[in-house]
Parts: sequence; structure tokens; C-alpha cells
Amino acid sequence: MDKTEFVDAKSRTITVRYEWGGDIEAFDGEKRVGSFVVLEGEESWSGKSEPWIYHQIHIDEEYAGAGIASKLIETAFSMYGPLQFRDANNPMNKNFPTIDGMKLLYKAVRNGWVIDFGPTEAS
Repeated sequence: MDKTEFVDAKSRTITVRYEWGGDIEAFDGEKRVGSFVVLEGEESWSGKSEPWIYHQIHIDEEYAGAGIASKLIETAFSMYGPLQFRDANNPMNKNFPTIDGMKLLYKAVRNGWVIDFGPTEAS
């Protein structure tokens, strides 16, 4: 298992632990404070098979807004390349982001960590 450390926006040293195909987790000491669940798959949209990497981010409330989720996404990007969001209109995707989550997604798009928000009518 690999790991990296960084100082978050609230001056805490956070350790990010990760390995290929496993969850990416954030720790403050031995306390798990966040995670990025990674599942790879493929779906068919408009007759085309499209790869996706599903991810669900959880950050403990007291650690929210400190840059931890950004670091988890950046780590996933460095491991897997640009992330593909699944179609938000698909009824299977009920866990759509909060407003803070959307801000994080837009940051990820600007940084090139995320390639888009899923297929459109034109895709």
C-alpha cells in the first residue's frame, strides 16, 4: 500500500493511503476521516460501450472544507487518469452531489481530473 502526506487547510497532517483497485483513504493519525470508493466498469449509452470509474467520496463533517476530498480526487486521477462520471440522469445514480460536492466537481473539471459529467444526447 502506498501513502502520501499533506497538510490540510486547517493545518492538520493528513495521510492518504491507496493501492490499485482499492479505496483511497484519508487518515488523521490512525483516525479514518475520508474515503474515495473506486469501482471500474463499462456501460452502454446510445449503442456505444463507455468506460467509467464510479466513485463516492465521504469526508467526516469536522474535516469538510479542508481540501481532503480534492486530494483524494487528485490521487485517483494520478492512479487512473481522468475520471468519467456516470450519467446523473440514470435512476441507478441516486447519490448526486451536494452543493459543496458540485463545487468540488467543478474544481476537478478545471484541473483536468474529471473529463465530463457523463454522456449527453450528442454522445
